[in-house]
Amino acid sequence: MKTSLAPALALPVGPLSLEVPALLLSSLGEWLASHALRLQAAADDPARVLQAGAELEQLGLEMQALVHALRGARPAAAEPLDLQAAAAQALAQWQPAWQQARQRVELQAGPAVVQALDAGLLQHALDLLLGHGLAGGHDVRLGVEPLGEGLQVLRLSGVGQAAGEDELHWQLLRLLARARGWGLERREGQQAGTLDLTLILGRLAAEPEGIDEEHLPRRRLDRALRVLVLDPHEPSRVESARLLGQAGLACDCLANLDQARELLAAADPGWTALVSGIAADAPGMADFAAQLRERYGLSRWIELVDEDYRFDIAVPGGLRPARLGRQDLQNTLLPALAG
Repeated sequence: MKTSLAPALALPVGPLSLEVPALLLSSLGEWLASHALRLQAAADDPARVLQAGAELEQLGLEMQALVHALRGARPAAAEPLDLQAAAAQALAQWQPAWQQARQRVELQAGPAVVQALDAGLLQHALDLLLGHGLAGGHDVRLGVEPLGEGLQVLRLSGVGQAAGEDELHWQLLRLLARARGWGLERREGQQAGTLDLTLILGRLAAEPEGIDEEHLPRRRLDRALRVLVLDPHEPSRVESARLLGQAGLACDCLANLDQARELLAAADPGWTALVSGIAADAPGMADFAAQLRERYGLSRWIELVDEDYRFDIAVPGGLRPARLGRQDLQNTLLPALAG
């Protein structure tokens, strides 16, 4: 990664006071829950358990190093680095993960591009960028481009839209970019259904056009969701229907599982979200959710409980339900359905 033996330049970076975004913590929780489910499912496969454990260990080490860098525990040491060589090295380290996911990542050919940066922070940025790209489920292309005035750009093109703004690697990259004063943006890619990510390395005098404000990325409510409200408790069933109707979401409201099975057998309701007052461990409930997942790609599953102010985010993909208290649906139902 290094290109010369020139003495490092100490950058005046003091302790940074950064609030940890709530959405980042939510994304971390979802990521950990997803890996925990993988570990449980792979209990009889030592190789998969070892792989999942290695991924958890790597995340822990990466977050520790990132926190040390962000808090200013040591001054950032700038040295001339070849960004093209650094990108090639990062891709080589990530290739096994991409190959296992049956996705391709390639480096756009180009000459050496040298910029004075902290090598550790550059490695963090590349790892987080590639980790986010891998989450998109699509082949990508990484390129290094000069921007002028001593600034360079890392651009990851073709990222699948499955890598949303709440994905863990993107959240961590946003935090790093904000702390260092780097520019970071997402734009629609040239190929339909993809995104291009741009990371401008170096402190900017002003944010370039198109970069978001320093607000948290917000979860968005997909208006195409078709919701089944399945609840024997009439008041919460009616309240759920009212809130969904006001939000413009299509929904069907039923009182019990037998009614839902009958409608599913007789029609094609297209339920992609399930709001249920029936416990996930009740007889037949898990099988019914699995049927919706297989038939319609169920992406949201919410369980209503009689606990004041309960708000548990679900595991991604609707494998386990979110849990909401019936008493506070006005404030929690739509945010829980958003993604």
